[in-house]
Amino acid sequence: MSNEPTTMLSRVTVPPRFEVKGELGRGGMAVVFHAFDKVGRRDVALKFLPPTDDEQMRKRFQREAVDLAAVFHPNVVDFYSLGESEGQEFIEMEYVGGGTLGSFLRKCDSLRTVLQVFAQVAEGLHHIHEAGLVHRDLKPANVLMTEDGIPKI
Repeated sequence: MSNEPTTMLSRVTVPPRFEVKGELGRGGMAVVFHAFDKVGRRDVALKFLPPTDDEQMRKRFQREAVDLAAVFHPNVVDFYSLGESEGQEFIEMEYVGGGTLGSFLRKCDSLRTVLQVFAQVAEGLHHIHEAGLVHRDLKPANVLMTEDGIPKI
């Protein structure tokens, strides 16, 4: 997929340095795309705040970026940058391509593996709490799995 408009993509302006590969998901506040960063030469996730005049929503989105930038842990998605494109804010972060924890749990038949994964999620969450932050929406759909089976909050 290129930067050509499609559904939600037509409502956001993706900077030309990114080649959009597809939509990863959407929530109440934002939409996330899988993209290739042609400058950084890596796959990334781009989380866009759709156009809004709601200043509180914009501040909450910016705060999310600042919070994510402050946390470095193997079980937390890496933050790369906060950007703006034609008035639309976006967060560039690590692309995690192994699906969600929910889909992983439906396929996993080893209690030992499930417990190991949950321990890693707990480690990431503990690190987030140690930084003085609260996740507020932790659920299996919001924990991503790497292709190697490592959970990322």
